[in-house]
Amino acid sequence: MKYLFTIFYIFFSLFLYAQSEHDFLSTIDYCTEIKLKNTDTKCGEWGGDITTIRVYKKDCKGEFYIDYTKTIMNCEDIIGHYSHEDVDIFKTIQATDEERKLIEQAITELLKRKLSNNDSFGHSGIQNSVVFSDSTLIIKDYPSIRWSSFEKLVHQVTKQ
Repeated sequence: MKYLFTIFYIFFSLFLYAQSEHDFLSTIDYCTEIKLKNTDTKCGEWGGDITTIRVYKKDCKGEFYIDYTKTIMNCEDIIGHYSHEDVDIFKTIQATDEERKLIEQAITELLKRKLSNNDSFGHSGIQNSVVFSDSTLIIKDYPSIRWSSFEKLVHQVTKQ
């Protein structure tokens, strides 16, 4: 099984490398959305703040857009927090070449982490995920790492 993951990792890495000169996102189906999500450990086993980057094309054509959302967890009222979906911060921008490159780096970094994650399942920890809406790629890593390329992407999006 370990060898299967290694082979998959090599082929996927080669695919991303080959596509990098031709823009990885341009190979994605015209209506496919990508969600990159990070949940921190602010409230221990209950999770924490949730940061989401959604990449998509408006009306399934044209340029890529990025929706940035952040839901801030109230650790004093965990049950109340989970009883409704409050988005505390929301921003939409048109993706530049730099953001598109950061999206690719974030996906690649999480894939590498997932394939090398030998940690046993715990009751708390950082949760990171990448999900394509057409289910062609789903990466969920828990417990995970500080996702540095995702943090760079969030910084780039929020500074505009």
